[in-house]
Amino acid sequence: MDRLNPYSSALRDLVLGRVRDHQRRLRRFDDNDLRRYAELLDAMFLLAVDRRFRPGQDCAPVIRFVAGVRERYDHSGVEIDPATAESLIQAALGQHPPPSMDATTVAAQTMLIVGLLDDEGLSPTELTTLLHAAERQAAGIRSASGRDPETGADGQDEETQEEAESGVQVRLAGAEPGTSPDRQADIGTEERQRG
Repeated sequence: MDRLNPYSSALRDLVLGRVRDHQRRLRRFDDNDLRRYAELLDAMFLLAVDRRFRPGQDCAPVIRFVAGVRERYDHSGVEIDPATAESLIQAALGQHPPPSMDATTVAAQTMLIVGLLDDEGLSPTELTTLLHAAERQAAGIRSASGRDPETGADGQDEETQEEAESGVQVRLAGAEPGTSPDRQADIGTEERQRG
């Protein structure tokens, strides 16, 4: 099995139901690690939504999916706000602007990822392959934002850095919904060959 980075390993633990291992890994993360983990979550969310939903489709499947996730994972009934969860999916499909990322939104996004991947019934090898795809997408987003993919350093002042980080969120939500990163690369190659 291919080796995963620490962020993907933490997400794999969560998806596989190893919540204590996931929490143990997160406790070891510093602020930079937590930011990298959030970038991985964003990338995985886009990939998982793309595998399940299509832009422009009726909203009923999204509503049913969110209700199912809440039923399975939100035992208190208040941890996953349905409007926030639906907005996250619609934003990933390019149908709405992304909601602001606060603790409630991140919790909803995380549980949606777990639900999306759990529904697919991925084998360990398939999950690892998908996590590697999310790693590549997250690294591409960091590179596009001017951040060093390894260190996170960008040489920008604090205000410019905040603008870049918010731009990453917008790019994540607006990244050609319904098209995987590998397919996006194929489309770019096809367009260059035609031109």
